[in-house]
Amino acid sequence: MIKHKTVYFKRLFVLSLILVSSVLSAQDGDEKNGYGLFDDKCTSCHKIGGKLIGPDLTGVTEKYDAEWLQKWILNNKALIESGDAKAIEAAKFDPNSEMDVFEGQLSEQDVNDIITWLKDPVEIDTDGDGIPDPKDKCPTEAGVKENKGCPAEPVVDTANAGGDMPTKILLVGFGVIAVLLLWLLYKVFSLVNVMTAQVQSASGEEVQKKGVVELLQQYRPAVNFLILLFGLFAMKAIFGWLLNIDVNKGYAPEQPIYFSHKVHVGDNGIDCQYCHSSAKHSKTSGIPSLNVCMNCHMSINEFTGELDNDRIDGTKEMHKIYDYIGYDLDKVEYTGEQKPIEWKRIHNMQDFVYFNHSQHVVAGEKAIKKAIKEGTVPNIKNINPELDDSQVCFACHGKVDQMEVVEMANDFTMGWCIECHRTTEVDGSSEYYKAHDYDKMHEMAKKAHGEQGDKMTVATIGGLECGKCHY
Repeated sequence: MIKHKTVYFKRLFVLSLILVSSVLSAQDGDEKNGYGLFDDKCTSCHKIGGKLIGPDLTGVTEKYDAEWLQKWILNNKALIESGDAKAIEAAKFDPNSEMDVFEGQLSEQDVNDIITWLKDPVEIDTDGDGIPDPKDKCPTEAGVKENKGCPAEPVVDTANAGGDMPTKILLVGFGVIAVLLLWLLYKVFSLVNVMTAQVQSASGEEVQKKGVVELLQQYRPAVNFLILLFGLFAMKAIFGWLLNIDVNKGYAPEQPIYFSHKVHVGDNGIDCQYCHSSAKHSKTSGIPSLNVCMNCHMSINEFTGELDNDRIDGTKEMHKIYDYIGYDLDKVEYTGEQKPIEWKRIHNMQDFVYFNHSQHVVAGEKAIKKAIKEGTVPNIKNINPELDDSQVCFACHGKVDQMEVVEMANDFTMGWCIECHRTTEVDGSSEYYKAHDYDKMHEMAKKAHGEQGDKMTVATIGGLECGKCHY
């Protein structure tokens, strides 16, 4: 009997330990999981150390007990409707916005984990790389990403980058040859004068020195050759200068607000047409209005990365947005005091050139992406070595997702456009071509152009006609 009681009490003791440890575990929570959940579910409205859409959560676990926070986070609406005084008071923070209901999205244990982390809200390494978040979410070379406080890489002025080095070397070579020939002519002239003087002196004749005019007449073939050489050199220089008027390859001006395409497009994967939405519908890609920026930067307004002399102060640049658009970050409201931003345009077609973005990014999207993959777009291997066709924009603008400061990647000359139209095959699978008997057109092109008709390019259907681009 005593033995059975002993066994019974042992089992009861072990069960009690299990229950107590479970309760303690539930109460303590997993702060690592809590940090991850807070970062995923809460940071769009709340932050530590300042208000956002919702109030500052610093010290929230001291102001409210864990049991009340559990109910509030899971279903704040039900708590308010129950007449809870604390809930009604908390809802007055911003009557125009409502907190999400997380019941069904988060378990009670998840909420406990968040509350546990809020007791001591510090950055935690959630992916085991030894670097506390949020820094471990950022590229190692660029520090930390902008949406987590990533300072961008230094601005590099590439306005004078590139250039036609072989042509420059050739011109310099012509110049050196011309100078050497002039020097040689001068030496010959001096030598002839000396020899003539010696001969005349020996024969008793009066020494007569020849002038430059006489020498030029005597060596007319050499002089004519030099004139021709200088003429060709001058024509080449003038022609090259004329060809490069308004060719601004490498142009990368400093903008009023520092904007890293590498961070936004490359690191965060934002589609180009999210910001440049008019590219789908009109000639121009357009400059995004600041309200597009505010879609993200309403909540992303600072970074926690360390600064040094080579880093851009991301917080300062973000706050320029608020200054221009008239947004009070402390009051979380617009002031109505707006200022225009004087952006510096990088790509600017001449007035006599017609270019339609929508024709290329919508109608020609498949064809251009295929041309990128095949490497037939002019200069594509220099501006996009990986032949990345994830964005149709990469064909003309290069790897924008790797540019801290956007620059003009191509020269955008007429020859460049014509070459692209000659090599890019038209996409015959589109509904437009099906509706307009593309197959019949293709057969007609084969008969008219022979073997070249096997590949119907933009040039085949009139893409080289002057009126297509000039009017």
